[in-house]
Amino acid sequence: MGQTTQQEKGDSLTEGYVSELWDFARISVTQNNLQEMREIWDQ
Repeated sequence: MGQTTQQEKGDSLTEGYVSELWDFARISVTQNNLQEMREIWDQ
């Protein structure tokens, strides 16, 4: 019984970590795209 709560706790921890990772990836991708667009405009 106590094992399930531990498992659930781990799952929610993983979910939070993954969503933070996605936010970080999305932000860095957006910044890269903006930089590329700027370089294209500058040409």
